[in-house]
Amino acid sequence: MAQIKKDKNGNPKYSINGNYITGCRFDNWIRLLWQNKFRVKPSCIWKVVYITVVSLVMFIPAMIEKLIYGKRIKKTEIKNGPVFILGHWRSGTTYLLNVMSKDEQFAYFDAVTTFTHNNFLLMGKLTRNIIGKSMPDKRPMDDIKYTTYVPQEELYAYGSQIPECIIHMSAFPNMADYYRDMAFTKNMSEKQYSRFKRVYTGIIKKLTFAKGGKTVLVKSPDNTCHVDALCEMFANGKYIHIYRNPYKVIVSTIGLFKTMFPMFSLQGFPDDEYVENYIVDLYGMLYDQYLKDKERIPEGNLIEISYEEFVKAPVDTLKNVYETLGIEGFDEAKPKFEEYIESLGDYKTNKFELSDELKNKINTKLGRFVDHFGYERLQ
Repeated sequence: MAQIKKDKNGNPKYSINGNYITGCRFDNWIRLLWQNKFRVKPSCIWKVVYITVVSLVMFIPAMIEKLIYGKRIKKTEIKNGPVFILGHWRSGTTYLLNVMSKDEQFAYFDAVTTFTHNNFLLMGKLTRNIIGKSMPDKRPMDDIKYTTYVPQEELYAYGSQIPECIIHMSAFPNMADYYRDMAFTKNMSEKQYSRFKRVYTGIIKKLTFAKGGKTVLVKSPDNTCHVDALCEMFANGKYIHIYRNPYKVIVSTIGLFKTMFPMFSLQGFPDDEYVENYIVDLYGMLYDQYLKDKERIPEGNLIEISYEEFVKAPVDTLKNVYETLGIEGFDEAKPKFEEYIESLGDYKTNKFELSDELKNKINTKLGRFVDHFGYERLQ
């Protein structure tokens, strides 16, 4: 694992600049505090003050940026539907995104365009320098190399503008169930759903505008929860669903969340049992929704691949993805795919232990998905 600073209790410790919520737009930051009744851990008050000051200062150029570019962004035409990488956390979505991002026909969110989305057109160079100094060399959850140009999840961009985003459960775990539920559009009110669609469409248009009309390639695990909304917003979107052995996914996601809460939480950390149950339940909710919603995707616009087949033969798998979805340019991008994959060397994934209790819980609550995706149930 990457070496990261820890506090006296052994918990991961980052510069506050490394907290995703520092990039929140001021009005949304206040909305989140109000939503949580301003309940924060006493030791985190200085962080709240810092975030408040930074978001207030950054709010002014954000509004100026909106005045300058707002109309042009709103008029931006998305000629080619976005390519969405779907899949649960720790299913190989990051690896797939990193490889596909080497195809220069795609635009993707990076640290600047997602963490400081509201300011990147005016202040991109400055924020890239600031973020670069606060980022670790590698992601703490899997040792993947980090730079400000590495692809990132777009949920930080839209979550910076609205509270209807699952990422906020990491800053405000006391309302983790609420933010989890907001990943599903069926749980949103009409007003919330309308706001979500407007903001999500806006971040895709803004990136399209900034990158000269390139096709946007995105991945956030929560997209797997709201395929219905994506189909409504982008009728010609294309979807790549990557799945992995549920036992490994659950154990690895538990490790991820246990890292995220100490990094981002302003309210303390949930206990291990809560995190375990939260993830098991979320997996079931996510895939119940996905299996229902994928029927909305037009024929020929969805391909499903396993993590295992992708790791075994990444270039051949990508060729099949391009052909199935009708994406041109594979032959031109192939050398860059191969170069990137070769640069990783003998990368090894983290190993986590699966307790008998967790195994039984997965069999009981998620056994149907183990069967659906063609894996063998552990006894």
